Amino acid sequence: MGSIATLYFQRYPVEDTKNRLDQWIFKESDKLVFTRKVSDRNDLTWGEIADEGETETAYVFEASVETIINRLEVLGYTLEACKRDFIESIKEELKKLPELEEYDADFVRSHRAICAKYGKFEQWLEAFSVIVRDRPEAVFYMSEPERVHANDLVNYMLNPSPVWSEDWHPCGFQYPSQNFNLFARAFLESCDKQAPVQLDATDIVNGGWYEGFEHLEDVVKPHTRFFEVFQKSAAEVSELSSQGRALGNTDLLAKVLFANVIAALETYLSDTFVYTVVSFPPLIRRLVESDPELQKRKLELKDIFRRHDGIKGEVTEYLEGLMYHNLAKVRELYRGTLCVEFPKEMSEIFRAIDVRHDIVHRNGRRRCGEAIKLDLSLVEHLLATATKFVEQVDSQVKNVYPSVLEGEFYQTVASDV
Repeated sequence: MGSIATLYFQRYPVEDTKNRLDQWIFKESDKLVFTRKVSDRNDLTWGEIADEGETETAYVFEASVETIINRLEVLGYTLEACKRDFIESIKEELKKLPELEEYDADFVRSHRAICAKYGKFEQWLEAFSVIVRDRPEAVFYMSEPERVHANDLVNYMLNPSPVWSEDWHPCGFQYPSQNFNLFARAFLESCDKQAPVQLDATDIVNGGWYEGFEHLEDVVKPHTRFFEVFQKSAAEVSELSSQGRALGNTDLLAKVLFANVIAALETYLSDTFVYTVVSFPPLIRRLVESDPELQKRKLELKDIFRRHDGIKGEVTEYLEGLMYHNLAKVRELYRGTLCVEFPKEMSEIFRAIDVRHDIVHRNGRRRCGEAIKLDLSLVEHLLATATKFVEQVDSQVKNVYPSVLEGEFYQTVASDV
């Protein structure tokens, strides 16, 4: 049977693709991953589904009607261009009709009648409005014609010819155009400007035909993948701490495990920040515009295109070179780039980082020469504190993913189209 991806204008199905995804005018930043009830699937595509509480992960490209219109307009698909194309297409179709008369007299007769009665562009815009408002179900193109709406033009649009529709009206809805973008611009004019335009790729993704949503998987999980890595390290520390209590001298083990907790924390902060930023161009831009060190870098005009093309690599190199035990610096990076706030009370973490430095670089002694005294109880207390810290940060970081796709981040991307 295969899998389908469906394009919806204000929840009305406009186009399907089977076993492939046509991303059309959507951008990577339009991707959304969320949990929904199976019964919330579009009824015109999937029929009525009883609400039995079953949920699924949905994979969707989404932008507002207004945003999609703006993207089309920038590319030259204006409403005036639609009207010109509509008029020319009607003329061309009327010229071709005599060639079809001996093959399909009924189609020729009905098409002439429609062109005569509904030959104005504005009438088709009104018909699109009726379709969006009333949501009548279209007739499958291989089925017998049905009366699906009282409006004659709407009824015609939703009863495609089983013979001529694909060649004459490839955009669907019997709309006289060979250009999908012009058809889409005309249809969208009849929609609420704040309504969603969605490309639902859920079935395609689940069928294994598209793998472009991997980096957004964290949106629907309780935590990011980096938290899971931290949890694994924390579990190892906890297990070794429990086993170590049977030892006579636990000083060395306590020092090693104490340092390991801070190393796991730093790894979480580093991997999470680098991956999140370099995965999304809007965050790269936000970092470059807000980070004092990057702002100091000079740029000559002759290098502008080379630097632009290599900005992701340059930012990655910069971020990987940072010291993530410098929590004051890292806190500002998270706040300025990801809008993530660290916990207000961090004194214990700050002190633990200093202790870890002395363990690693001074063999467990302070600057004054005093030996640091640690036991496994202190290790377990630090582990609990670090875990709580990471949980608070991670719950915010996870929300960065959908934030990138809308609001301030999304406007940054949309303005570049």
